[in-house]
Amino acid sequence: MENTNEKSGVIVMMVGGLFRYAPGGIIALATDYLDARGYMLITITASTDTNINLKYLDFIAKNADGLVLFGDVMDNATLTAHLPKDFPLVYLFSKPAGSPHTAIFLNNYSAIYSVFLSQAERGHKKFGCILESPEIVVSGEARKAYQDIILANDWKYDEQNIFYIPDDNSENIENAVSTLRKNGCTSIFSGSHRLTYLVLNHLLRTNSPNDNPVELSGIVTSTETNSLYDSINAVIEPLDQLIKLAFQQVIYQMSHPGDYHEYIIKSTFEMRSLEPFYTDTLRSDSREGQQ
Repeated sequence: MENTNEKSGVIVMMVGGLFRYAPGGIIALATDYLDARGYMLITITASTDTNINLKYLDFIAKNADGLVLFGDVMDNATLTAHLPKDFPLVYLFSKPAGSPHTAIFLNNYSAIYSVFLSQAERGHKKFGCILESPEIVVSGEARKAYQDIILANDWKYDEQNIFYIPDDNSENIENAVSTLRKNGCTSIFSGSHRLTYLVLNHLLRTNSPNDNPVELSGIVTSTETNSLYDSINAVIEPLDQLIKLAFQQVIYQMSHPGDYHEYIIKSTFEMRSLEPFYTDTLRSDSREGQQ
Protein backbone atom coordinates (compact mmCIF):
# COMPACT_ATOMS: atom_id res chain seq x y z
CA MET A 1 0.00 0.00 0.00
CA GLU A 2 1.40 3.37 -1.00
CA ASN A 3 1.43 6.20 1.51
CA THR A 4 -0.54 9.04 -0.04
CA ASN A 5 -1.67 10.69 3.19
CA GLU A 6 -0.91 14.25 4.16
CA LYS A 7 0.63 14.70 7.61
CA SER A 8 -2.07 14.50 10.26
CA GLY A 9 -0.01 15.25 13.36
CA VAL A 10 -1.27 12.00 14.96
CA ILE A 11 0.87 9.11 16.22
CA VAL A 12 -0.78 5.93 17.49
CA MET A 13 0.40 3.63 20.26
CA MET A 14 -1.19 0.19 20.04
CA VAL A 15 -0.91 -2.02 23.12
CA GLY A 16 -1.41 -5.76 22.87
CA GLY A 17 -0.90 -9.13 24.53
CA LEU A 18 0.02 -9.16 28.21
CA PHE A 19 1.11 -5.55 27.78
CA ARG A 20 -2.56 -4.65 28.13
CA TYR A 21 -1.51 -4.52 31.79
CA ALA A 22 0.95 -1.75 30.96
CA PRO A 23 2.01 0.29 34.00
CA GLY A 24 0.69 3.71 34.71
CA GLY A 25 2.69 6.63 33.41
CA ILE A 26 3.15 5.35 29.87
CA ILE A 27 0.44 7.50 28.32
CA ALA A 28 1.57 10.58 30.25
CA LEU A 29 5.19 10.04 29.15
CA ALA A 30 4.23 9.57 25.52
CA THR A 31 1.79 12.48 25.53
CA ASP A 32 4.30 14.90 27.06
CA TYR A 33 7.00 13.86 24.60
CA LEU A 34 4.73 14.26 21.56
CA ASP A 35 3.04 17.46 22.77
CA ALA A 36 6.43 19.14 22.93
CA ARG A 37 7.00 18.22 19.28
CA GLY A 38 3.60 19.16 17.93
CA TYR A 39 2.03 15.71 17.74
CA MET A 40 -1.10 14.19 19.25
CA LEU A 41 -1.20 10.69 20.76
CA ILE A 42 -3.97 8.16 20.20
CA THR A 43 -3.80 4.96 22.26
CA ILE A 44 -5.48 1.76 21.10
CA THR A 45 -5.75 -1.50 23.02
CA ALA A 46 -5.48 -4.41 20.61
CA SER A 47 -8.44 -6.78 20.52
CA THR A 48 -8.43 -10.56 20.63
CA ASP A 49 -10.66 -10.34 17.54
CA THR A 50 -8.52 -10.17 14.39
CA ASN A 51 -11.21 -8.38 12.38
CA ILE A 52 -11.34 -5.56 14.91
CA ASN A 53 -7.55 -5.17 14.78
CA LEU A 54 -7.70 -4.97 10.98
CA LYS A 55 -10.17 -2.10 11.30
CA TYR A 56 -7.74 -0.41 13.68
CA LEU A 57 -4.97 -0.79 11.10
CA ASP A 58 -7.14 0.69 8.37
CA PHE A 59 -7.89 3.65 10.63
CA ILE A 60 -4.18 4.10 11.38
CA ALA A 61 -3.23 3.90 7.70
CA LYS A 62 -5.70 6.65 6.82
CA ASN A 63 -5.35 8.94 9.82
CA ALA A 64 -1.94 8.61 11.49
CA ASP A 65 1.65 9.59 10.71
CA GLY A 66 3.23 6.73 12.65
CA LEU A 67 2.69 3.76 14.94
CA VAL A 68 4.34 2.30 18.06
CA LEU A 69 3.42 -1.33 18.70
CA PHE A 70 3.69 -2.07 22.40
CA GLY A 71 3.98 -5.84 22.78
CA ASP A 72 2.78 -8.70 20.58
CA VAL A 73 -0.04 -7.44 18.39
CA MET A 74 -0.02 -9.10 14.95
CA ASP A 75 2.23 -10.71 12.36
CA ASN A 76 4.39 -8.88 9.85
CA ALA A 77 2.39 -9.99 6.78
CA THR A 78 -0.80 -8.46 8.20
CA LEU A 79 0.91 -5.18 9.04
CA THR A 80 2.56 -4.98 5.61
CA ALA A 81 -0.73 -5.59 3.84
CA HIS A 82 -2.65 -2.93 5.74
CA LEU A 83 -0.11 -0.14 6.24
CA PRO A 84 1.43 2.11 3.55
CA LYS A 85 4.91 1.25 2.31
CA ASP A 86 7.62 2.65 4.60
CA PHE A 87 4.99 3.69 7.14
CA PRO A 88 6.83 4.87 10.31
CA LEU A 89 6.57 1.90 12.64
CA VAL A 90 8.47 0.96 15.81
CA TYR A 91 8.15 -2.24 17.84
CA LEU A 92 8.58 -2.04 21.59
CA PHE A 93 9.65 -5.16 23.56
CA SER A 94 9.06 -7.66 20.74
CA LYS A 95 8.60 -7.85 17.00
CA PRO A 96 7.25 -10.51 14.62
CA ALA A 97 9.48 -12.71 12.51
CA GLY A 98 10.37 -11.28 9.13
CA SER A 99 9.87 -7.64 10.03
CA PRO A 100 12.68 -5.25 9.07
CA HIS A 101 11.32 -2.36 11.13
CA THR A 102 12.96 -0.65 14.06
CA ALA A 103 12.61 -2.52 17.35
CA ILE A 104 13.51 -1.67 20.93
CA PHE A 105 14.12 -4.59 23.27
CA LEU A 106 14.47 -4.71 27.04
CA ASN A 107 17.10 -6.96 28.65
CA ASN A 108 16.48 -7.86 32.30
CA TYR A 109 18.78 -10.85 32.80
CA SER A 110 21.77 -9.13 34.46
CA ALA A 111 19.59 -7.13 36.83
CA ILE A 112 17.53 -10.18 37.80
CA TYR A 113 20.67 -12.25 38.39
CA SER A 114 21.94 -9.44 40.63
CA VAL A 115 18.76 -9.79 42.69
CA PHE A 116 19.36 -13.49 43.27
CA LEU A 117 23.06 -12.93 43.91
CA SER A 118 22.38 -10.28 46.56
CA GLN A 119 19.82 -12.54 48.23
CA ALA A 120 22.24 -15.46 48.24
CA GLU A 121 24.98 -13.30 49.76
CA ARG A 122 22.61 -12.36 52.57
CA GLY A 123 21.90 -15.98 53.47
CA HIS A 124 18.87 -16.91 51.39
CA LYS A 125 19.21 -20.43 50.01
CA LYS A 126 15.77 -21.15 48.64
CA PHE A 127 14.09 -18.85 46.15
CA GLY A 128 10.66 -18.72 44.60
CA CYS A 129 9.59 -17.04 41.37
CA ILE A 130 6.16 -15.73 40.40
CA LEU A 131 6.27 -14.95 36.69
CA GLU A 132 4.13 -13.99 33.72
CA SER A 133 3.38 -16.54 30.98
CA PRO A 134 6.40 -18.69 30.00
CA GLU A 135 6.48 -17.27 26.45
CA ILE A 136 7.14 -13.72 27.69
CA VAL A 137 10.82 -12.83 27.31
CA VAL A 138 11.27 -11.54 30.86
CA SER A 139 9.91 -14.83 32.24
CA GLY A 140 12.63 -16.68 30.35
CA GLU A 141 15.25 -14.25 31.65
CA ALA A 142 14.09 -14.73 35.24
CA ARG A 143 14.02 -18.51 34.88
CA LYS A 144 17.55 -18.53 33.45
CA ALA A 145 18.87 -16.27 36.24
CA TYR A 146 17.14 -18.50 38.81
CA GLN A 147 18.73 -21.62 37.34
CA ASP A 148 22.16 -19.98 37.10
CA ILE A 149 22.27 -18.84 40.74
CA ILE A 150 21.25 -22.32 41.89
CA LEU A 151 23.92 -23.91 39.70
CA ALA A 152 26.56 -21.44 40.93
CA ASN A 153 25.85 -22.43 44.55
CA ASP A 154 25.39 -26.15 43.89
CA TRP A 155 21.85 -26.05 45.28
CA LYS A 156 18.96 -28.29 44.31
CA TYR A 157 16.79 -27.02 41.47
CA ASP A 158 13.07 -27.31 42.20
CA GLU A 159 10.56 -26.66 39.40
CA GLN A 160 7.78 -26.42 41.98
CA ASN A 161 9.16 -23.09 43.13
CA ILE A 162 8.31 -21.37 39.83
CA PHE A 163 4.75 -20.16 39.30
CA TYR A 164 3.29 -18.60 36.15
CA ILE A 165 0.34 -16.27 36.77
CA PRO A 166 -0.80 -14.38 33.64
CA ASP A 167 -4.00 -13.02 35.23
CA ASP A 168 -5.10 -10.85 38.14
CA ASN A 169 -6.76 -13.61 40.18
CA SER A 170 -5.82 -12.88 43.78
CA GLU A 171 -6.38 -16.52 44.76
CA ASN A 172 -3.59 -17.58 42.39
CA ILE A 173 -1.22 -15.12 44.07
CA GLU A 174 -2.23 -16.35 47.53
CA ASN A 175 -1.80 -20.00 46.55
CA ALA A 176 1.60 -19.32 44.99
CA VAL A 177 2.95 -17.43 48.02
CA SER A 178 1.50 -20.01 50.43
CA THR A 179 3.07 -22.89 48.51
CA LEU A 180 6.45 -21.16 48.30
CA ARG A 181 6.40 -20.60 52.06
CA LYS A 182 5.57 -24.25 52.67
CA ASN A 183 8.42 -25.23 50.36
CA GLY A 184 10.80 -23.27 52.58
CA CYS A 185 11.39 -20.29 50.29
CA THR A 186 12.53 -17.19 52.15
CA SER A 187 12.86 -14.99 49.07
CA ILE A 188 10.37 -14.41 46.25
CA PHE A 189 10.99 -12.67 42.94
CA SER A 190 8.02 -11.23 41.02
CA GLY A 191 8.60 -11.08 37.28
CA SER A 192 6.68 -8.00 36.17
CA HIS A 193 5.48 -4.65 37.51
CA ARG A 194 1.95 -6.10 37.58
CA LEU A 195 2.96 -9.13 39.63
CA THR A 196 5.10 -7.03 41.96
CA TYR A 197 2.04 -4.92 42.73
CA LEU A 198 -0.15 -7.99 43.34
CA VAL A 199 2.38 -9.89 45.47
CA LEU A 200 3.28 -6.77 47.45
CA ASN A 201 -0.36 -6.12 48.29
CA HIS A 202 -0.80 -9.73 49.39
CA LEU A 203 2.28 -9.59 51.63
CA LEU A 204 1.09 -6.34 53.18
CA ARG A 205 -1.65 -8.46 54.77
CA THR A 206 0.23 -11.66 55.49
CA ASN A 207 3.98 -11.13 55.97
CA SER A 208 4.15 -11.48 59.74
CA PRO A 209 7.62 -11.88 61.33
CA ASN A 210 6.19 -14.77 63.36
CA ASP A 211 4.86 -16.80 60.42
CA ASN A 212 7.51 -17.78 57.84
CA PRO A 213 8.11 -14.25 56.49
CA VAL A 214 9.47 -13.90 52.97
CA GLU A 215 11.49 -11.15 51.37
CA LEU A 216 10.12 -9.79 48.10
CA SER A 217 12.16 -8.55 45.17
CA GLY A 218 10.60 -7.67 41.86
CA ILE A 219 10.34 -5.65 38.70
CA VAL A 220 9.35 -2.01 39.08
CA THR A 221 9.21 0.63 36.37
CA SER A 222 11.18 3.87 36.48
CA THR A 223 7.90 5.80 36.49
CA GLU A 224 6.54 4.17 39.66
CA THR A 225 5.94 6.68 42.46
CA ASN A 226 4.28 4.48 45.12
CA SER A 227 6.50 4.71 48.22
CA LEU A 228 5.69 1.11 49.19
CA TYR A 229 8.03 -0.05 46.43
CA ASP A 230 10.89 1.53 48.38
CA SER A 231 10.65 -1.43 50.79
CA ILE A 232 11.67 -4.05 48.20
CA ASN A 233 14.84 -4.67 46.21
CA ALA A 234 13.98 -3.90 42.64
CA VAL A 235 14.79 -4.49 39.00
CA ILE A 236 14.15 -1.06 37.51
CA GLU A 237 12.81 -1.09 33.95
CA PRO A 238 13.68 2.28 32.34
CA LEU A 239 10.22 2.87 30.95
CA ASP A 240 10.77 6.59 30.40
CA GLN A 241 13.85 5.90 28.27
CA LEU A 242 12.04 3.20 26.27
CA ILE A 243 8.99 5.33 25.53
CA LYS A 244 11.00 8.40 24.50
CA LEU A 245 13.24 6.35 22.21
CA ALA A 246 10.25 4.64 20.57
CA PHE A 247 8.52 7.88 19.64
CA GLN A 248 11.81 9.53 18.71
CA GLN A 249 12.36 6.75 16.20
CA VAL A 250 8.85 7.05 14.76
CA ILE A 251 9.38 10.77 14.13
CA TYR A 252 12.85 10.05 12.69
CA GLN A 253 11.37 7.58 10.20
CA MET A 254 9.03 10.23 8.83
CA SER A 255 12.04 11.95 7.24
CA HIS A 256 14.22 8.83 6.91
CA PRO A 257 11.95 6.10 5.53
CA GLY A 258 13.47 2.64 5.53
CA ASP A 259 16.29 3.54 7.94
CA TYR A 260 15.68 0.86 10.57
CA HIS A 261 17.61 -0.01 13.72
CA GLU A 262 17.49 -2.33 16.71
CA TYR A 263 18.15 -1.20 20.26
CA ILE A 264 18.68 -3.18 23.47
CA ILE A 265 18.07 -1.31 26.71
CA LYS A 266 19.11 -2.90 30.02
CA SER A 267 17.29 -2.74 33.32
CA THR A 268 19.21 -2.03 36.51
CA PHE A 269 19.22 -3.58 39.97
CA GLU A 270 18.62 -1.33 42.96
CA MET A 271 19.00 -2.56 46.54
CA ARG A 272 16.50 -0.66 48.62
CA SER A 273 16.05 -2.80 51.73
CA LEU A 274 18.19 -5.07 53.91
CA GLU A 275 15.31 -6.94 55.50
CA PRO A 276 11.75 -8.03 54.70
CA PHE A 277 8.89 -5.67 55.39
CA TYR A 278 6.39 -7.03 57.91
CA THR A 279 2.67 -6.54 58.34
CA ASP A 280 3.08 -5.66 62.03
CA THR A 281 5.83 -3.13 61.27
CA LEU A 282 3.74 -1.39 58.64
CA ARG A 283 0.79 -1.15 60.99
CA SER A 284 3.05 0.28 63.69
CA ASP A 285 4.47 2.86 61.28
CA SER A 286 0.97 3.81 60.25
CA ARG A 287 -0.12 4.33 63.87
CA GLU A 288 2.96 6.44 64.61
CA GLY A 289 2.23 8.64 61.60
CA GLN A 290 -1.26 9.32 62.92
CA GLN A 291 -0.09 10.46 66.34
